[in-house]
Order: sequence, then C-alpha cells, then structure tokens
Amino acid sequence: RTTDRNLNEIKLTCETNSCGFCDFTIYPTHPLYSIIREHGHVVVKEEDSILFSGYIYEIERSFYLDGHIKCKGDLAYLGMSVIRPCKQTFKSVGGYLKWLLDKHNSQVSEDKRIILGDVDENNVYIRVEHTQPVTTIESLSTDFLEVYAYGIVEVIFNGRHRTLNYKRDYKKTEKLIKFGKNLTDYRITNSYEGLATAIVA
Repeated sequence: RTTDRNLNEIKLTCETNSCGFCDFTIYPTHPLYSIIREHGHVVVKEEDSILFSGYIYEIERSFYLDGHIKCKGDLAYLGMSVIRPCKQTFKSVGGYLKWLLDKHNSQVSEDKRIILGDVDENNVYIRVEHTQPVTTIESLSTDFLEVYAYGIVEVIFNGRHRTLNYKRDYKKTEKLIKFGKNLTDYRITNSYEGLATAIVA
C-alpha cells in the first residue's frame, strides 16, 4: 500500500563488530520530510522488536527533492569522542570497556551515552598506548578487536538507554537484511538536541 507516509527502498545492513547501517528514501510529501536533520536519531522496529537504532550521517536530495538518507548504528557514537595520548594496561575486558565508555560518556551529551552491560570475561591483558589522540571507536578496534579476534561487541537500544555487551566465542558472520519497499508507520521523538527522528516499521 502506497501513501505519503511511506518510506521507500529501506535497507538494513549489519556485520559483526560493525556499527551497522540503514538507508532509506523519503519523499517531499512525507509529513516528516522537513524535519529530517543530520545526527537525528532513527529507530527501525518490527512489531515490538527494535531492528536498528542509530543516527543520520548523510542526506542527499535528488533533482525531484527525494531525500536519500544514510544512517549509522549506535556503535558509531563512539566516533564522537576522543582518547587522548595515554598508556594504560587492563587486566580484564570489563575494566577496559568501562574505562573506554567512561571516557566517551564524559565528552558527549546524554542522548549519545552508552552504558556497560554484560561482559564475558577472559584472562587477558589489554594494553592501550597512544601518542596521538584517537577516537574511542578507533581504540576499541585497534586495542581490542584487532588484537583479540574473537567474540562480538554489540550496542543494544531498549528505547531509553544504549548498552554495550561483549560475548566471547562468537563465530563471525555477515548478513544483509532487505525489507519491503515501504515502512507504513512512523513516530517522532525529540532528542537531547531536539533533532531526533524515530522511524517505526
């Protein structure tokens, strides 16, 4: 069924230990067209399940003013904070992840914060040493995920909070999720900066 409330060509892409992506097209006749903004919050749901949560990072408009929207998943919020030059050693995965999230949360507004959730511990020493500033997500990648090439880091949004979990012994896979052409329902929520848009399937 086609109406002016539909979102078209929606596609979700997710990969293990990646932020995930959501792309969709919105037409000028859509009631929310005029309020779409970069860094607006987007949520895709199927019934009561949240399939994707993230923010808009790119907006393109065609000759006919159709809006082509690209979003990154919540893990990408870690790219908005910085780890300054430091030298640290951690004796647990949880200790490292807590330190990382504390650094991130101290630099961003409340709507971009991530709390630590479940952690499958492992007897490892995690060394963090940087002579130049790096983003928090760069530290997560180079200091942890690339060194200990097993397990999965995921950020879960429950409608109020974002929680980062780490699970060991997870076989790395990739999958592409393609929806039908339309999402037929929607809602708006205001973010901390008043820019958030939530899209609900």
